[in-house]
Order: sequence, then structure tokens, then C-alpha cells
Amino acid sequence: MVLQQGQYIRDGEYQIIEKLQGRGGFGVTYSAIDTKLNQWVAIKTPDEDLKLDPDYIEYEKRFIKEGQRLSDLLKDPHPNIVQFKHLFKEEETYYLVMEFIPGESLFNRVRSRGLLSEVEAVSYIQQIGSALDHLHMKYLVHRDAHPGNIMLQDNGEAVLIDFGIAGEMFPNSITSKHFGNKAFAPYEQRKGDRNPTIDVYTLAASLYYAVTGRYPVNSFEQKHENAELKPPQAWSYWISDELNYAILQGMAIEPEDRPQSMREWLQLLPPVSADYINEDTEESYPEYHYSESYSSGFGFGLGCLLILGILGVIGFSVAKTFQPSTSYHKIQADLRIAINQNNFKPVIARLELMSGWADNQCTKQWNDKLLGYARNADTKLSEGFEADKVVAEFHQRYAEVDKAAESQNCELIYAPPPKQQKPNTVGLRGVSIHLSNQANKTGATQLKM
Repeated sequence: MVLQQGQYIRDGEYQIIEKLQGRGGFGVTYSAIDTKLNQWVAIKTPDEDLKLDPDYIEYEKRFIKEGQRLSDLLKDPHPNIVQFKHLFKEEETYYLVMEFIPGESLFNRVRSRGLLSEVEAVSYIQQIGSALDHLHMKYLVHRDAHPGNIMLQDNGEAVLIDFGIAGEMFPNSITSKHFGNKAFAPYEQRKGDRNPTIDVYTLAASLYYAVTGRYPVNSFEQKHENAELKPPQAWSYWISDELNYAILQGMAIEPEDRPQSMREWLQLLPPVSADYINEDTEESYPEYHYSESYSSGFGFGLGCLLILGILGVIGFSVAKTFQPSTSYHKIQADLRIAINQNNFKPVIARLELMSGWADNQCTKQWNDKLLGYARNADTKLSEGFEADKVVAEFHQRYAEVDKAAESQNCELIYAPPPKQQKPNTVGLRGVSIHLSNQANKTGATQLKM
């Protein structure tokens, strides 16, 4: 049955509000109101359009099984797994009632707002990894933890949804019809394998998407057609070597080459501060440092990275009104998009906004000077100048402004982070951005066990 807005089901217990987009593979999900408890809920039904499919009975069995698994998980709930409420049948249609998760999927977040910063992406992935580890301890694998099934909430929490193809861990020699999203599934899933390394691959691929905005080359093509998976740093020059390495390890083609447990893979991720994402409280910007290993002829990618390390508190929001932000990490992500698009206009808009924050003439003087350089860079880009040279020149101008401001004991609004000795890193690049040891000491996020 196709549900209509305002329709009541189960003798008026639930009122349908609207159909939700992109939630569920072979099911349709609606937002609704529990009229008895006056609470928002999500209600999922099998997709009516699939009734003529010869496998529809199988879909229906999977739907019921999904409800049963979620119900079983209530005995030992996890905060990052969607909570089950009710499973019932009415007029030959099954309904699965779950808690309503406000927010948007990781897939939609990247599409609407652009790439996530490294710290924000790792924070979300750690939470989902914790949820998957919880499942693995119960001998379950999710097998579909792609960006469409990872819900991101405004409070910084991530929730794993859609258990439609989750299954128990046991060998299976039958080819699986439930391959999941092919861009994020390892090739062995097609054979019906149900090992924890499947979830490791899928979550690493979701992290790849979060920081690059690109679907990874699917594993089947890598395995059988020698297709090449570009390292995430090939698309996003600013991510750290640790993150680049962790993603590639998690996405190793052969399951035996990946970390053998979710917990083992999560330990490869760079640590993040536990409280950075809660914008309801006053927060101080996490201290970053960057290491340098470059010559004077650095290219566009390196120029992007250096600007990010220096201008970490400039940012913009695509197609939205510019607003002051208390989140260092979201501003950092905004700037990355500006550089990727060779477009300094958003940077200019942020600088103009921040000029109003200057509390003394000295600060405003140097802020305005840098604003002039940003406008000049934008003009050069529009006139066809080479982007790498424009970015490099902008970085040089910033260094000059910062030095001059420092000589007058004038603090820039967005002062560059202090240079530190190069940390020991694993990966492909000599330049990377890392959280400081101080941030780690003040509460690195641990797995929620």
C-alpha cells in the first residue's frame, strides 16, 4: 500500500507525514507521528513497485528479518544504531516502526554541503565503526554501511540504519543476490561471504567518499579488470597520511589484506577531539600544526594544503547565506571546496564577514590587506591565470601579512598555527595536517563500548 500524507494506520496509532527520500534499499520509509506518545517515528514498508518481482516474497522475508534483528538488538542497544519500536501487519502489508533520526545521510550531506573535514569525517566514521563492532560481537554483519545508510545529526552524532541485508556470520558458498551498493561493497560479498572484513571495506569506502566526494572504483572492477583505485590524497590533497593509509588498508581488495576486525581498523584512524562538534556550548578551536617538506616549486595540491593549514577559520557554505560559525572544522571543510573550485569569491565573502569581528584598528588593517589579496587572486583566476601559481602567490602574501602583523604585535583574526617538528606519519606525502598532542590529551574519542 502506498501511504498518503495525513493517512492513519493501525487504528489511528500512527499518522503519516511524508515519504522520506533515500532511506532503504527495497523498502519505502515515511516520517510519521505516534499519536499515543506524540513522538516522531519512521515507518518502513516493502516497496509496492516490487510486488511483480519474482523475488518479492524473498524481499518480504528479509523485511521481517530486519525487524527481528532490530528487535533483538534492543536487548543490548547501541547509541549509534537505529532503535526498533514495532513490527506489524495490516491489510497484507508489513510495517516496521523505528525511531525517527533527524538529519541527513552522509551521501546527501556531501552532495548538499560539500566534503567533510578530516576531523568531522573521522568522528562520524568512528561512531558507525563502534556500532558495527557492536554487531560483530553479536555475530552479525551489516553488509551495507554505505553513505546512504549513515545518518548524520546536527548534534554531531551518526546513526546506522537499514538492516535489510544484514546477516549472521557463517560461510556461504551460494552467490548472493544481495550485493549491497556495488561502489562500496567488496567483491567477495557477491559470493555470499559474511565476514567482518566486509563491513571494514564498506565503511572505509564510505570514509573515502566523505573526504573526496567521489565514488571509489568498485572492487569487482579492481579485482577482475585491473581498474585502479586512486588514493584519497589524489583527490583531496589536504588529508593526513594516517587517514590516507587507513582508508587504503580498509579497502584492500583481498579480505586477508585488510584489518581483520573493525576495532583493528578503527585504531588506524587519526584520533579526534571528543567535543569539537557540539556547537551548543562554547568551544575553543582545536590546535592544529602542520609539517613542511617541500621546495619553492610546490604545486596546486600543496598550495591548497598550506592555505588550509593557515586559513583554518575562513570558510563558506555553498548556495547559502554566509553566517559566522563556531565550528573550526566546518569552516575548514568550506574552504577546501572553494580551493577545489578555483573560486576565491566564497573566501572573499568570509573575509568580509570576519572584518566585522575585528576589535581594533591594527587587526582590521591587516585583515583588509589580506582581503585585497583574495580579491586579486579571484580576478586572476577569472582571467585565466594558472590556479597553482595563484594559490602559491596567495599563500606567500598571507605569510607577508602575518609577519608584518606580528612585528606590530597585532594578532590576525585567523592566525596561522604554530610550526612543529614533523610527526612520524604513515603514508604517501611529506605534508599533512594533524591534531596536536594537546587535543589528544584533552579527550580523544574512544570507541563507545
